[in-house]
Amino acid sequence: MDHIPGVGRRELSRLLHEVLGNVPVDGVGLFGLTHPVGSAGPAVVVGPPSPLAAGPWRAPDPRRVPAIRGMISYWLKVQGRNFYRAMIESGCQSQGVNPGASLADNVAALASQEHARVADGSLYWVSPEMTQLAIHAGRQLPRHELYPYDAPSERGFVVFAEPLARFPSQWGTSIEIAAVSWGPWDGPTPRPAAWHPGGVWFTFWAAQPHARYLGECRQTAVELGLTAMDPLLPDNEAGWPFGELPRIEFPPDTTAAWALTVRAAWLLMQQPFTQTTTAAAPPTLKPKLRRARVSTDGVQIIRMRPRQRTGTGPGRAPDSYRWSHQTEVTGHWRRYHVGPGRTRIEHRWIDPYFAGPSDKPLRKIEKVRVWNR
Repeated sequence: MDHIPGVGRRELSRLLHEVLGNVPVDGVGLFGLTHPVGSAGPAVVVGPPSPLAAGPWRAPDPRRVPAIRGMISYWLKVQGRNFYRAMIESGCQSQGVNPGASLADNVAALASQEHARVADGSLYWVSPEMTQLAIHAGRQLPRHELYPYDAPSERGFVVFAEPLARFPSQWGTSIEIAAVSWGPWDGPTPRPAAWHPGGVWFTFWAAQPHARYLGECRQTAVELGLTAMDPLLPDNEAGWPFGELPRIEFPPDTTAAWALTVRAAWLLMQQPFTQTTTAAAPPTLKPKLRRARVSTDGVQIIRMRPRQRTGTGPGRAPDSYRWSHQTEVTGHWRRYHVGPGRTRIEHRWIDPYFAGPSDKPLRKIEKVRVWNR
């Protein structure tokens, strides 16, 4: 278990990765997806045991994201309870489990809450460049804090054009986290003292790590009632309370660090250099989504605007200082207190730039660490 603080999950669905392959969801045809995401081949190959068919994540066209949302929502509605029952019984699920409730009640709550996050949330598709920037900028966030206005919507589902994280599986392949859903959460039960009311639940979705059953596990999958899967699988989770957390390290390969990347992506969406366009759900898809009680909203496409780099850096007039050289300034966040009473925290990302006139020589500063006994 990885904690923020005391909340989160690592390698939640190892069991599912072991027993399941890219088996078609019964509702795939409902939403117009007949192939795995990013694949031009057949949707399913179920046969004798074979080597793992793992491949790198290939993001779908943004216009397909509403259909993917519809398919995942259908899977959560039909098989979500089976999934969470298997997770709880195998010891892989603790976040969101109420010790005082029955197994059936916990399973129903987990499945319905995740369905609401995916089916009712706003849709986003983040370009490769923005994904890379979010990963980098997330590591630069000066404080571990979260506020309700950080998120672009109360609930959402975002697909990243490049994986926001990778970690090794037990089969020697890499599992890639390619999407995230989020929604409001008041914390675990019982609630830790450090958790103030209000917060966000994150579910990290992995691209399918292989495209076939492992033959000997086929019957196990059937017994679990998990005979169908969608192109993305719930893999890890994290919970984050509103407010500022203690200054603790967030190790890079944990759900805590992944949540920082998501928060950085949210903040970057609000920056002036971000370009947001909306692609509507295809007209033929909307009736199917309505019948499935899934939002018909389009997907917001997040890209970076082309920008001109200045030689003097942000906020400095060229003649306000007598420059003898240029200095490279790395990308960083600036933190502001804004609004009435200066109670709202706002972060602005400053891209790397060269401080100083472009006709001056570049002075590169090297850092040398000296260890003395």
